[in-house]
Amino acid sequence: VVSPPETKLPASCREVTPDEAEALMKAKPDLVILDMRVETEWVEEGHLQGAQRTNFYRKELKEHLAGMDHAKPYLVYCAIGERSKQTAVQMGELGFRELYVLAGGLNAWKAAGKPVSK
Repeated sequence: VVSPPETKLPASCREVTPDEAEALMKAKPDLVILDMRVETEWVEEGHLQGAQRTNFYRKELKEHLAGMDHAKPYLVYCAIGERSKQTAVQMGELGFRELYVLAGGLNAWKAAGKPVSK
Protein backbone atom coordinates (compact mmCIF):
# COMPACT_ATOMS: atom_id res chain seq x y z
CA VAL A 1 0.00 0.00 0.00
CA VAL A 2 1.42 3.37 -1.01
CA SER A 3 0.62 6.37 1.18
CA PRO A 4 -0.04 9.77 -0.38
CA PRO A 5 3.00 12.06 -0.22
CA GLU A 6 3.28 14.03 3.01
CA THR A 7 1.90 17.55 2.54
CA LYS A 8 4.55 20.04 3.64
CA LEU A 9 2.90 22.82 5.59
CA PRO A 10 4.05 26.44 5.16
CA ALA A 11 6.15 28.10 7.89
CA SER A 12 3.12 30.23 8.87
CA CYS A 13 1.15 27.09 9.75
CA ARG A 14 1.19 24.54 12.50
CA GLU A 15 -0.86 21.47 13.24
CA VAL A 16 -2.78 21.58 16.50
CA THR A 17 -4.46 18.90 18.60
CA PRO A 18 -8.16 19.14 19.43
CA ASP A 19 -7.20 20.51 22.91
CA GLU A 20 -4.93 23.16 21.35
CA ALA A 21 -7.63 24.07 18.80
CA GLU A 22 -10.20 24.48 21.58
CA ALA A 23 -7.77 26.75 23.49
CA LEU A 24 -7.17 28.82 20.33
CA MET A 25 -10.92 29.25 19.84
CA LYS A 26 -11.16 30.67 23.37
CA ALA A 27 -7.97 32.77 23.22
CA LYS A 28 -8.41 34.38 19.79
CA PRO A 29 -11.79 36.08 19.32
CA ASP A 30 -10.88 36.99 15.72
CA LEU A 31 -10.02 33.37 14.81
CA VAL A 32 -11.66 32.38 11.52
CA ILE A 33 -12.61 28.70 11.39
CA LEU A 34 -12.75 27.17 7.92
CA ASP A 35 -14.47 23.83 7.37
CA MET A 36 -13.19 22.42 4.07
CA ARG A 37 -15.72 19.59 3.83
CA VAL A 38 -18.64 19.24 1.46
CA GLU A 39 -22.20 20.10 2.42
CA THR A 40 -23.31 16.52 3.11
CA GLU A 41 -20.45 16.09 5.60
CA TRP A 42 -21.35 19.42 7.25
CA VAL A 43 -25.02 18.39 7.62
CA GLU A 44 -24.49 14.75 8.62
CA GLU A 45 -21.40 15.03 10.82
CA GLY A 46 -21.88 18.50 12.32
CA HIS A 47 -19.15 21.15 12.53
CA LEU A 48 -17.11 23.28 14.91
CA GLN A 49 -19.08 26.12 16.46
CA GLY A 50 -18.67 29.31 14.43
CA ALA A 51 -17.13 27.56 11.42
CA GLN A 52 -17.59 28.79 7.85
CA ARG A 53 -18.14 26.05 5.28
CA THR A 54 -15.63 26.51 2.45
CA ASN A 55 -15.88 23.42 0.23
CA PHE A 56 -12.35 22.28 -0.73
CA TYR A 57 -13.65 21.09 -4.12
CA ARG A 58 -15.28 24.39 -5.10
CA LYS A 59 -14.21 26.02 -8.33
CA GLU A 60 -12.02 29.09 -7.83
CA LEU A 61 -10.95 27.98 -4.33
CA LYS A 62 -7.68 29.92 -4.51
CA GLU A 63 -9.49 33.07 -5.64
CA HIS A 64 -11.98 32.66 -2.79
CA LEU A 65 -9.15 32.29 -0.25
CA ALA A 66 -7.28 35.25 -1.77
CA GLY A 67 -10.28 37.48 -0.98
CA MET A 68 -10.15 36.72 2.75
CA ASP A 69 -8.45 38.88 5.39
CA HIS A 70 -4.81 37.71 5.38
CA ALA A 71 -4.10 39.36 8.77
CA LYS A 72 -6.54 37.23 10.78
CA PRO A 73 -5.64 33.88 12.33
CA TYR A 74 -7.27 30.84 10.67
CA LEU A 75 -8.07 27.37 11.97
CA VAL A 76 -8.62 25.05 9.02
CA TYR A 77 -10.11 21.56 9.27
CA CYS A 78 -11.76 18.79 7.27
CA ALA A 79 -12.70 15.19 8.10
CA ILE A 80 -9.24 13.68 8.68
CA GLY A 81 -6.79 16.48 7.86
CA GLU A 82 -5.63 16.12 4.26
CA ARG A 83 -7.88 18.71 2.56
CA SER A 84 -7.12 21.20 5.33
CA LYS A 85 -3.36 20.70 4.90
CA GLN A 86 -3.64 21.28 1.16
CA THR A 87 -5.74 24.39 1.86
CA ALA A 88 -3.11 25.67 4.32
CA VAL A 89 -0.42 25.26 1.65
CA GLN A 90 -2.47 27.43 -0.74
CA MET A 91 -3.13 29.99 2.01
CA GLY A 92 0.60 30.09 2.82
CA GLU A 93 1.37 30.78 -0.85
CA LEU A 94 -1.16 33.62 -0.74
CA GLY A 95 0.61 35.23 2.22
CA PHE A 96 -1.61 34.32 5.18
CA ARG A 97 0.49 34.81 8.31
CA GLU A 98 -1.18 32.74 11.02
CA LEU A 99 -2.59 29.34 10.11
CA TYR A 100 -3.55 26.34 12.20
CA VAL A 101 -4.62 22.92 10.92
CA LEU A 102 -6.66 20.63 13.14
CA ALA A 103 -4.59 17.41 13.22
CA GLY A 104 -6.85 14.46 12.43
CA GLY A 105 -9.69 16.78 11.45
CA LEU A 106 -13.23 16.58 12.78
CA ASN A 107 -12.81 12.83 13.39
CA ALA A 108 -10.06 13.55 15.96
CA TRP A 109 -12.12 16.43 17.43
CA LYS A 110 -15.10 14.10 17.99
CA ALA A 111 -12.88 11.26 19.26
CA ALA A 112 -11.56 13.70 21.88
CA GLY A 113 -15.15 14.26 23.03
CA LYS A 114 -15.30 17.88 21.85
CA PRO A 115 -18.65 19.56 21.10
CA VAL A 116 -20.04 19.65 17.57
CA SER A 117 -22.70 22.04 16.26
CA LYS A 118 -25.44 20.74 13.97
